Amino acid sequence: MSLLKSNYSRMAIVTLLIAVGFVLWHQFQPLPSQAQRVICADLVAGCSAATADGPVTFGLSEKIRPLKSFEIWVKPSKPGKIEADFSMVGMNMGYNLYTLRPSPDGTYRVTATLPFCISGRGDWLLTLRLPGVALEVPFTTEKPD
Repeated sequence: MSLLKSNYSRMAIVTLLIAVGFVLWHQFQPLPSQAQRVICADLVAGCSAATADGPVTFGLSEKIRPLKSFEIWVKPSKPGKIEADFSMVGMNMGYNLYTLRPSPDGTYRVTATLPFCISGRGDWLLTLRLPGVALEVPFTTEKPD
């Protein structure tokens, strides 16, 4: 009888581990092997990028200044999870990942704030993660007031 219980316990543990692994895999699917680089002359005016799923338009509500809130907006070709990740090349600026939320007009939006770099650098990389594609957009921030 105890052998039967232990086999069921093992099967339950294995099943639970498989389920947890599937959930984690689905939640943290890797980005496409290489993000598509997009050069945007004016993020406030907005920019577009051609992707395999169709055009994506994105932009900001205002010029970015460290420690001041701004809005990021993205109009994708198809709905899905959209994230904006801010980083600096060669410098850890902490966790700056934002999940955009859909609005009724199909535009995804979020309010974000970037930290101040004590070295005075203002060169950032915005990575927009959309279903099946990642867009990398280099930009510079304004000096804080």
